[in-house]
Amino acid sequence: MIILKKILEKFTGWHYPQEYLCLAREQYTQPLQACLVRRGKVAADITGCHLFVGYSPLVVALPSAVTRDALIDVYFFQHPQPLNANAAPGRAVACLRAEQVHAQQADGAGIIYYRGLKCRHRMLSQPQQWIVGLQNSLFNNKGGNVYLPHGLYKQVQVAYALPRTVSLITVGGEGGYNLFPTDLHGPAGANHYLISLRTTGKALTQVLAAGRLLLSEVEARCYRAVYSLGKNHMQPLKERAAFPFCGEESLHFNLPLPKGAVRYRELQLEDLWSEGIHTILLMKVEGKSVLTEGVPTLAHVHNSYATWRYKQGLESNYLLR
Repeated sequence: MIILKKILEKFTGWHYPQEYLCLAREQYTQPLQACLVRRGKVAADITGCHLFVGYSPLVVALPSAVTRDALIDVYFFQHPQPLNANAAPGRAVACLRAEQVHAQQADGAGIIYYRGLKCRHRMLSQPQQWIVGLQNSLFNNKGGNVYLPHGLYKQVQVAYALPRTVSLITVGGEGGYNLFPTDLHGPAGANHYLISLRTTGKALTQVLAAGRLLLSEVEARCYRAVYSLGKNHMQPLKERAAFPFCGEESLHFNLPLPKGAVRYRELQLEDLWSEGIHTILLMKVEGKSVLTEGVPTLAHVHNSYATWRYKQGLESNYLLR
């Protein structure tokens, strides 16, 4: 099986050796534009207002001011598209269809959640996509791993074609602290924030018990340290010295800041709901602070899109772990 895995890896078409590639978000030029398409025309640019908050199933959140449609089509373009431009599917790098599954209120406005139904992309050739799917079914469908069937895995590749910010969460309790990364999150209006965590993870249990957390954006140069903390989603609270905290604390919650923190938000739990393997937390912003100006922050993208960029000759700044 090891030999077969190496053979399949050779023919996936992926240019880079890692599935997810870290980068400095502010230095990543010419990212994709995500457009809401209605009746064959660009209805809205949702690049900056949609949130990716679940991958099994795929879940995205949009402000109700943008759409309340039961079904939506999102096209991803490499070149900016004006409103009302003709949106032929063949011109898009990827297309995603999703259905409305939930709604919430925050800051007097609505948040509409959509679950992915199907997608297609041209980041890899059709034979390469088939090989990626075969590799996924053979080697990722095992105990302890979240298996994404081929159609869902394609949706996830599309979602991660846009840079997703990787931040660190600090949570505290009677047993100590925990520190772990998240990339399923984002602001929901001026005073609220969404964070999605695995329903079966200890990290969620700790956040629910505390009712609050500290979310820190971190310097891109800390990418190796941040990725190494991924295992903490399933770890118990520990003493403060077990984590790479910098010695400073947040203003309101007095939670320790991680090394490399650039800015932070202090968040209080207000509401929650679950979809698939994730629990999505609606949190009130109780405080925020900028620690360092002009420092590139950590994000990552999927190898499929990174490979497509490479083939298009687009400059990229990946940080290989």
